[in-house]
Amino acid sequence: MTTLTYADWITALRTSHDRLDAVASGLTEQQLTAQSYDSEWSVAQVLSHLGSGAEIFALMLEASRTGAAAPGIEQLHPIWDVWNAKSPGAMRDDALKSDEALVDRLQGLSADEAAALQFSMGPFELDLAGFARTRLAEHAVHVWDVAVTFDADAEVADKAVALLLPGLGQLAGRSGKPVEVPFRVLLTTSDSRGAWTVSAGEGAAFAPAEEGAEAYDGEIVLPSAALLRLVYGRLDVDHTPAGITETGERGIADLRQVFQGF
Repeated sequence: MTTLTYADWITALRTSHDRLDAVASGLTEQQLTAQSYDSEWSVAQVLSHLGSGAEIFALMLEASRTGAAAPGIEQLHPIWDVWNAKSPGAMRDDALKSDEALVDRLQGLSADEAAALQFSMGPFELDLAGFARTRLAEHAVHVWDVAVTFDADAEVADKAVALLLPGLGQLAGRSGKPVEVPFRVLLTTSDSRGAWTVSAGEGAAFAPAEEGAEAYDGEIVLPSAALLRLVYGRLDVDHTPAGITETGERGIADLRQVFQGF
């Protein structure tokens, strides 16, 4: 397996930003105020979230570069307040500017700067690759939240799916809901990106499938983008692609109860 570098993640962020710009730049006021896929936010509010996130990530990047303390919650609330007060059009325009500025800054880092960067994010200590991966994991899916609002056939960008899929175990462990009767399901990608086991019980575990594993309660074959959206709680009935196969007693309907989004 090819080892990914920080440059791979930053390149994927650039691609995701360019898609965001293509999707959002021409939206009308009515479209910006429409309900996005995210049930809690309008399209403009999704864009505001991405814009404020880019601003915060830029502050974290500068703090790591200079050796200063990372911004704390007392610095974040004023940023969110400013973004929440913007008009829908300003949320979109300023988000695109803020997001592009972050990607430009990341792409402009020298090799020596990149190697020296370290980030504390919650319980995790990350290098630049981990930092960019964290941003992409949020960015690519929220871009889809906007894109699918206006195109029912939209999908999470393939480049992002390929990079994010192997690391879904951490997300699944955080977001998986408990179930009364434990079960195990095998998920195999129809586009040859691997197979994973989901074990549901008090929480959820998501790991690469192993040959010779004990029998599963169900087996599902699905596109890798659909698998990623499933773990993100975004594979509802109306946005499930055709051609998925399920065998056994447990399937996607059961996994929707485990992965309800966040």
